[in-house]
Amino acid sequence: METATLPLSTIVPEDLKKDNYERWSILIKHYLVAQDVWDVVEPRPTTEETNERVWTKKDALALHAIKISCGAKAFDLIKNKESAREAWKALLDMPNVPVYHYIPRRHEFVTPDIATPNQGFIPSLFLSLSLFAKIHLSV
Repeated sequence: METATLPLSTIVPEDLKKDNYERWSILIKHYLVAQDVWDVVEPRPTTEETNERVWTKKDALALHAIKISCGAKAFDLIKNKESAREAWKALLDMPNVPVYHYIPRRHEFVTPDIATPNQGFIPSLFLSLSLFAKIHLSV
């Protein structure tokens, strides 16, 4: 399996800041999916399912992409993280990361001030297609 290399250009147009997390996370996630390394951010498969060497290389590529794309302040939060998954989770826990409520019957996401208490919180980062599909299949 061949893994693509990172381009020398900037991966995302701006550094991660308190007010642009949603946009930044969408852009970096799409980049990591396109580079075929997003699976190292998601739960890790068992050793039987993947070659350890390939996994390690993909994880290093994804971690590097995240670290060089998040900016100096966010980098300080993740500089000691050893995996792309750990770094991604740490960035999700940053202050001011937006949280949305999903309303299943209306198939829409609303801000917390519009949602009612019985609706669940879903971090915008994890609104991936797989999670979205799981939500729709359970409706």
